[in-house]
Amino acid sequence: MKRLYHTLTFMCPICKHIFSKSSNGVNIEKIKCENCKKYIEPIHIDDTLAPIIYLLNKKGYITCNGCCAGHVSHGYCTLYVSFEKNYFTKINPPPHFYFSEMFERTSLYINKDIYFKEDGKSDKSEFSIYEIWNELYNWVLKLPNRNIFRKC
Repeated sequence: MKRLYHTLTFMCPICKHIFSKSSNGVNIEKIKCENCKKYIEPIHIDDTLAPIIYLLNKKGYITCNGCCAGHVSHGYCTLYVSFEKNYFTKINPPPHFYFSEMFERTSLYINKDIYFKEDGKSDKSEFSIYEIWNELYNWVLKLPNRNIFRKC
């Protein structure tokens, strides 16, 4: 019987390094981060958000283990990114998003009234989930740098 292997995207919770790792369907529990060389329990992140998460952390907006690229195959979009703290008191969210604070963390959520079909198109508007991802990415590009990338 053949084992199915697929590649997953992870982030080191210490140095925020993003990497891919093959998996045979078994949870990847403890591995050595190739960047900081520490043994970690990696945080799984959606492939689509990997460049966004990387840029946020590089610019000093430290994310925590909560993000979702929005699973359009389920007929709705739950796109969100969670942060260690509120960095956004003087920064507006991108269009179609809002900030919410819960459990001493700030998260950026897509507006709840946006639902997408499996083709990525919205029932209620003319844009697609791909345009939303691009909108979020462009917003991150325009964010000011907070500090130098955190070292291990």
